[in-house]
Amino acid sequence: MATSDSQWLRQQRLAVPSLAGAGAGIICSLLCSPLDVAKTRIQVQGALAKGAAKYTGVCPTLKTILAEEGIQGWYKGITPALVIVPVFWGIYFGVYEHSKGFFRRTTGNEQHVLSAMATSGFTDTITNPFWVVRTRMQTQVELSSRNSYRTTLHTRFPLYERLKAMAVERRRRSGDASPVSPVEVAAASAASKLASTWVTYPNELLRARMQDQRSRTPPSLRALVREIVRTEGVRALWTGFRVNMVRVLPSCMATFVSYELIAR
Repeated sequence: MATSDSQWLRQQRLAVPSLAGAGAGIICSLLCSPLDVAKTRIQVQGALAKGAAKYTGVCPTLKTILAEEGIQGWYKGITPALVIVPVFWGIYFGVYEHSKGFFRRTTGNEQHVLSAMATSGFTDTITNPFWVVRTRMQTQVELSSRNSYRTTLHTRFPLYERLKAMAVERRRRSGDASPVSPVEVAAASAASKLASTWVTYPNELLRARMQDQRSRTPPSLRALVREIVRTEGVRALWTGFRVNMVRVLPSCMATFVSYELIAR
């Protein structure tokens, strides 16, 4: 009986991160869909626009989408998002915790960087087809009807773990044994996301452009970079960066705070 109880408890501990991650993903998808659609439109418009940029800034982009497509325009791609975002975070948090446990048993250290790298590679590979579907649904309004789709992330985690550990240490030194507060979780997640986004944003833009390719012979990554730099300039690799920051910070904070609270 004791062995059976121990196995049951171990299974529950492994399930908690996945369930909490899935719940956080649903909350994040519903709250941040308008900002996500705006960000994607700005990222890909360089490959679609034939004149002056149509989407500029967060509020103007949201106003344009609302005027032309109605409130439903803010939720383009929400169906695949509600499928894939909970799945993504459910897999991510579960695999990440399992990876930390594996490295702790084999090396004596949780190896946050290696755990995050392994988890990101695995999760991105599994979920990438759904991200392609969501991106195309979010941008299809700019294309002809024949291309329509009607049916259905990492340097961040090691820094987040470090900032959260620092918060725990500050509490310990002051004699406070309570868990980190939602405000501290939000601050740690926002700071880590700011740092990672600053470094990796061109990759986000290139991924969106490649996911939005409709041609039978899409360009290679190198060719796409050369084409963007040649026709739009180097700064185009950071197109929509400010909009992205407005989107990702509340999204990231909602995800991590929801995750921590659901897990508790």
